[in-house]
Amino acid sequence: MAYSNSSSKDLFHLESFNLLEDEMSKYKTLNHESINWDMVYQYSLDILKNTSMDAKICNYFILSCINLNKEDCFIELSCLLNFLKGFLENNPQSLNENTLNTQKKKIKDAIALFILETNRLKLCISKQVLTELNKTIMDIGNIINHKFNSLEIAQDISPSNTNKESLSNTHTNTIANKLTDLDNINDREHRELYLKLSLDLLKNDLNNLNAYTFFFEAMWGKIKKMPLHAEGITQIRYPDSSLIGLLQNPKENISELEQIQNCIKNLVLNPFWFEGLQLFHELLVSQKRDNVCKIFTIFVNNFLNKFQEITKLKFENGEFLCNASTFNYFSKNEESKSQQKFSKSKTHPKTKSLEEAFLNINKENSNGSLFSNINALIAMAKLFDEKEMKQNANIIYLHLKEKLENTLLKDYLEEYYLFIQGKINKI
Repeated sequence: MAYSNSSSKDLFHLESFNLLEDEMSKYKTLNHESINWDMVYQYSLDILKNTSMDAKICNYFILSCINLNKEDCFIELSCLLNFLKGFLENNPQSLNENTLNTQKKKIKDAIALFILETNRLKLCISKQVLTELNKTIMDIGNIINHKFNSLEIAQDISPSNTNKESLSNTHTNTIANKLTDLDNINDREHRELYLKLSLDLLKNDLNNLNAYTFFFEAMWGKIKKMPLHAEGITQIRYPDSSLIGLLQNPKENISELEQIQNCIKNLVLNPFWFEGLQLFHELLVSQKRDNVCKIFTIFVNNFLNKFQEITKLKFENGEFLCNASTFNYFSKNEESKSQQKFSKSKTHPKTKSLEEAFLNINKENSNGSLFSNINALIAMAKLFDEKEMKQNANIIYLHLKEKLENTLLKDYLEEYYLFIQGKINKI
């Protein structure tokens, strides 16, 4: 994708710019280690491609490449610098001399830092990409009248990369490999691939269920285990107030597509922020996207059911990754559908035999989730109760009470527990 030919500095209206500034405000402070470089990379690249070739954003992008230290980041950086060379040569917006000199100085400083860090840290850049970068940097130096040090080109870090294909072919092959061998792509590549598919599909149809499936794959597809923690406290940073505000109070003058895109772009970078997922779901409810809301709830509940320990984990500031209110919000959305169906099936209870009633309960418990299992057992107990089989009902309620007392999710199931306790006391 081409980069922006604009050099506009009016970026304050962009949510991505404000979030980027919040993140980079930690640079070289006591909070430096908590910078989300994936977020910096994605937001800065998005601005450079779609809004402005601002030198400050270029600097942020270069810093993110250094800190992520991944081959595909440096391929993108080489493409960016090659574009920047032409941008500086042609000066498309005829900037005044002072502004142009300021931009050149910022670019010079960013490139000089990149050279210094590359030579010092021996970053993971193949010989071919280093050669391309070195040539482009020297060309930029000639344009801005500055002599850069050379990048130290050591032995190629990739033994198989012995041919002299052009950088563009390398980039093309990288993309092709992503599509044919998904097991070999890293977490960021996986996220960006599915994020792009999701956003592209939404441009044509905001109700495209595949788009939301790709969103969840981008966000959770590479998560195989829970984050490391010490006594329940993880190192995951709680989202900034600006991001929370963006999702809680979307701007009224932006389209429904932009509102959904804002949620998706930000939530894929915050995969353990379930309160944010609730805000996104509430937005979809307000837009009356019923089918989307249904699969949304299914995905969230499946993830919570798969990783039950997540309800005990907290952000570094002590806030729960998934608090009780959010947990109940999604679980009740799932329960309401099955409860509505069950209530309809009870309209004429006398016309059904016990066998038919049990078959119906079994059918309603098709997904086998924790909540479906609890609802099925409660339905069975109620059925025994209605048939005056009090002892059978009591056995089930006692079993449920023991199950709830020993589950990791007991704090989130208080309503069930109190209902069951009341039934046991009556029987």
